[in-house]
Amino acid sequence: MTIFLFQIIIKYMTKKQTLALVMIVKNEELGLEGAIKSCKDFVDEIIIAVDNSSQDRTEMIARKYATTLKHFDWKDDFAAARNFAQEGAKSDWLLFLDGHEYVSKCEKLQEYLNKDCDALICTIEMENRVQFRNPRIYKNGLKFDGAVHECQVLKNPIWYPYFIVKHDRLKSQSQTAVELRDKQRDEQVPRIFKQRLKKNPADIKASFHLALFYQTKADFKNTLKYQSQYLKYSKCNDERWFVYFNRATYLLEKNKKFRSLWAIENADIEMPGRWETAKFKGLLFYAKKDYGRALDWLVASFKTNPGYVSYNPWPRDEGNTWSLIGECFFNLGEYSKAATAFDRAASLSKDDMFKDLHKKRSELMIKIATKNPQ
Repeated sequence: MTIFLFQIIIKYMTKKQTLALVMIVKNEELGLEGAIKSCKDFVDEIIIAVDNSSQDRTEMIARKYATTLKHFDWKDDFAAARNFAQEGAKSDWLLFLDGHEYVSKCEKLQEYLNKDCDALICTIEMENRVQFRNPRIYKNGLKFDGAVHECQVLKNPIWYPYFIVKHDRLKSQSQTAVELRDKQRDEQVPRIFKQRLKKNPADIKASFHLALFYQTKADFKNTLKYQSQYLKYSKCNDERWFVYFNRATYLLEKNKKFRSLWAIENADIEMPGRWETAKFKGLLFYAKKDYGRALDWLVASFKTNPGYVSYNPWPRDEGNTWSLIGECFFNLGEYSKAATAFDRAASLSKDDMFKDLHKKRSELMIKIATKNPQ
């Protein structure tokens, strides 16, 4: 009873930590209201800085919800814009969102705001379901650094697994806004990061983002160039795994299977035991028509990742894995096992068309097995 009363006293003595939503926006009328509504019930301030060159109803929507509305002229520097926006915030903590993002999960917020740290590392999920971690919630007073792919200067961030931000340019940003932002990114990213690398070849943030940029542009030569430059200087195993994984993926797309295998083996050295590495090896050996080894790695991919990871390049899709296992058994002439795998794929599929397809394939495998007893 004494312990119970002590817990209640501690609970009520703990100061409620306040949180401000801080946004910089331009041409975000399509998603801005959704972004604000996704977190307005758990924030104490809403601070929105509108770019003076915005051409749609962004300011009108911001004015409807903002407790503090600001305006700024773009100066080719995202850190400067974010630092201006958060200046004068009264809350203990700050949360930053873009106008085409929204919070899809928020649990145990006060518990984590009361922890001894200067930032909470949250999960960001992109349109293609790729996930990465980013300190979206941070102590008031911290500043951003970097003209592009800006980040706060932190000393003691911790992971906050109960908070997810969805990035949604497809539904929450107009085509015009997408095209303008893409044009800006295509000019800004290579210019700024190449300038940084010219001053300091060991600037791993610059080489990391240049490699990602050129990979999205399908520029094979520059992708490999900046990946190599990053790997030459970086000592971050988690991020090195991601770069090697991207390299393996890119090389396989170019049908360079041997080099792809070398890259994925290096990824496994950086972070042993990740399920994505195992599944990639399964796909690679399947592409090489080595179905026995492909099976081994596909089965190994059902395990979960050990501990915290910064990047999740693939969403888990065990239905797809079982389908590939079925393909391997089929090619090995083990039709009964193929039928079982396709049946399992059907049970896990959320798409009615694929569910039906896998059921029919399972039935076909049973018919073949009956005619060709193993």
